[in-house]
Amino acid sequence: MLVYEKLTQLLVRQPHLLRSVALVVVDELQMLGDPERGPGLELSLAKLLASQPRPQLLGLSAVLREAQQVAEWLEADLLSQDERPVELYRGVLLGGRFRYKAYNSGEEGEQRLAPTESDDPREVLFANVKHLVEQNEQVLIFLKGKRDTVQCALALAEALQRPPAHAALAALEPLEETSLKTQLRAAFSGGVAFHHADLTSEERAVVETFYRNGELRVIACTTTLAFGVNLPATTVFIEAVKWDTDKRTGAAIETPISWAEYENISGRAGRLGFKDEFGRSILIATTQFQADLLWRSYVMGEQEQFLPAPGQEGLADRVLNLIASKVCLSKEELYAFFPLTYLGFQQRGKMAGITAAIDKAFAALERAQLITVGNDDRLEASTLGEAAARKGIRAATAVRLARFFETAHGRAIPEVELFYFLSQTDEGRKTHLPLSSTEHRGRMYESKIGEYLHERGEEPGEDLKRLLNARMLPTTQETRSAKMALLLMGWAHGEELSQLESRYQCYAGAILTTSDEVSWLVDAAAEVATVMGWNPAERLAELAECTRFGVSAACLPLARAQLPGLGREDLRTLVEAGLDSPTALREADNEVLARYLSFKQIETLRTALQ
Repeated sequence: MLVYEKLTQLLVRQPHLLRSVALVVVDELQMLGDPERGPGLELSLAKLLASQPRPQLLGLSAVLREAQQVAEWLEADLLSQDERPVELYRGVLLGGRFRYKAYNSGEEGEQRLAPTESDDPREVLFANVKHLVEQNEQVLIFLKGKRDTVQCALALAEALQRPPAHAALAALEPLEETSLKTQLRAAFSGGVAFHHADLTSEERAVVETFYRNGELRVIACTTTLAFGVNLPATTVFIEAVKWDTDKRTGAAIETPISWAEYENISGRAGRLGFKDEFGRSILIATTQFQADLLWRSYVMGEQEQFLPAPGQEGLADRVLNLIASKVCLSKEELYAFFPLTYLGFQQRGKMAGITAAIDKAFAALERAQLITVGNDDRLEASTLGEAAARKGIRAATAVRLARFFETAHGRAIPEVELFYFLSQTDEGRKTHLPLSSTEHRGRMYESKIGEYLHERGEEPGEDLKRLLNARMLPTTQETRSAKMALLLMGWAHGEELSQLESRYQCYAGAILTTSDEVSWLVDAAAEVATVMGWNPAERLAELAECTRFGVSAACLPLARAQLPGLGREDLRTLVEAGLDSPTALREADNEVLARYLSFKQIETLRTALQ
């Protein structure tokens, strides 16, 4: 099982892989329309179409308006199933009256739920959740913001007065301390939970496990729970708005959820194999006008078209990918390949524009020395171009990294400078880390970087020097990059999560996501550094692992073993005690291990090391 991006990289390293694959299953096929992930998926599917012999393809989607068109592009048969195995009642709740439309039968009806005289959506929600839980139902509440989920869960835990979820509390206890762990304890004490991206993966796993077994009756969550997580419920409540970012100003704005998002969230209710024979999807309205609007927009709504159409941006990256993976060895083969893409299929008979765009991208790649043209007009990716395609970074990022290491001239680049530089790339800018106006205007992170470099007697490069010596207030992105660089420094050297949360005013989940997304950039930087002959390149490969695992270099032998039941703090404690390798742990007596680990951890460790 692979995510789209890993498949794209794998097909560069092993271009003949598809010849040995008989079946490719693509889930969430509607991601073709995603502006970030769609182009990569489109390219991989086009390679599949060009492969000889061609593997069988099975594409799955619950919300794909262009299903017939995509099926024609993939030369596949369309099998459409319009009925759910379990009936789902989707509708709007107003004044205690739930008006719904049945998914399968299409019949409309009404159901009386909890009566309430309040027109406050929160009070209506709480009254109905209490009513449904008392009927032994399990409920998911989808809200627009992470803070909203925490506040909702804590208030519900107090209002419902459910018995504590003792097993969930016990499973939570050994996890590394974080700011949200304390709030999860409070929610679990009332049989309720919250779930969003700022939790660690271990915390989310506890929530999911004990909701599935029924000990937790209600989860207040964001849409992270609507994709890729099978947590069925009898009833889901949906807030019909979400937070988004204005592309021009960068400001957070409240926007309506799309019909596809509504459909995906609604699908959490009434799942096959769940105890109930039906499910409910409820939107709450406080006026008749709002109820009518929600009914038309969502209950009676339709899937939106692809926006934007895949393939419109990043053409140079895809041209480089095709040359590096040796799918296309000449310009003629490039021209012949692009009609196989979804964009080419959409614009059949209008390839002149695409050909001109290919020529432009080709010229840019040649100027950047990412590709070469041989005497026989054979196309080759340069070592830098191969590194970019193999590691999945953009061509522009590879060029920036090459110049960065070239101008370093063997200088020992401070780690904080590398993290700052990577956060300024196109890929790094997509990594979201919260930044308050106080943090921005206070210039605290720029000062901390200056102090850090001064203490170690390290000289910054031009980009970082420009930040530290700026008279004007840096941009929000520059300050966020400085914050990210310092945070990643602490993480990669094994600092405790709770300390990092406090110091950088963000939750554990955001730290883990940031480290995960940047670690592969550090790994790519190590590859580019090697290509450019930068001597300390090996240290970057080690730093990539430290960033991935969140431990110092001394802990890497244990971290690489990925021993179950051992967290970052456990690894650091063991290494400080001289137990710094799997062999040392295997040879240690239980009496020695008991000084640092619990009985359960020792038992799990012994099994793993056998």
